[in-house]
Amino acid sequence: MLKDYLDSGGGIILDSLEPSEPPTLFPVSKLSTMKASFNLTASRDNEIVNSINLKAFSNYAAYVQVIFAQELREGAENLLNDGDYAVIARWNYGHSKVIWSGLNLPYLAMLQGNIEASKMLVQMLNYASTPKKIGGAKVTFDLKNERVITNVKNATVETGIWVKVSYDSRWVARVNGEELRIAKAGPGTMLVFPMCNGDYTLELVYGKSILEQIGEAATLTGLIAIPVSLLLSAWKIPKGWTKTKHSGAAISQKIRRQWSPDKH
Repeated sequence: MLKDYLDSGGGIILDSLEPSEPPTLFPVSKLSTMKASFNLTASRDNEIVNSINLKAFSNYAAYVQVIFAQELREGAENLLNDGDYAVIARWNYGHSKVIWSGLNLPYLAMLQGNIEASKMLVQMLNYASTPKKIGGAKVTFDLKNERVITNVKNATVETGIWVKVSYDSRWVARVNGEELRIAKAGPGTMLVFPMCNGDYTLELVYGKSILEQIGEAATLTGLIAIPVSLLLSAWKIPKGWTKTKHSGAAISQKIRRQWSPDKH
């Protein structure tokens, strides 16, 4: 389930509480615990620790167990050190942003009231929740009744199309007639990966439920039944006419005897 979320482009923050073997989605590959000094230094200028007063953490060495990253995975970026080891790192896992921390920031922020830890958590959330830019495709939308037409230019197989429409299982996405998987990417947002290069048109159509289809079929049946019944009633033999062996009908008029006073 977590992998499906990451495959859809969602961001995630991971905070280790013990030095267990990290799963493959972690930007770190080997963890350990040791005495923390909280002598924190940024390894490089980055949006996670920028504007944070790192000296405000120095008083918490006796209260918090810190998990250190002894090894980072290939492609991961070290953001913050305590001494010689990383305590915050990040990387891109597929289309997703993953941040790892060993500082137990929620504990520092909520139970110790560390304002700088709270600010760092907010900056992590802002970073992780901002979708990673995928490719340089240009997209135009044409919104019609229960239909979204998306014209994509200069896309790559890694291009993801974010659609600011509330997710519903009745949405169907197609490119060149081929149906695609739609991911729920967040509140009021859907994400589709057409996995195509170049230019193409992505069509999203809001389908009808089974009950709606049955209702429409019943209505259509009623519309068909009404003219048939009218047609049958129109072809009834009129009163006073007699059916013959010929194709059609002929009238048989009976001659009434006229009453005459001369005969009485």
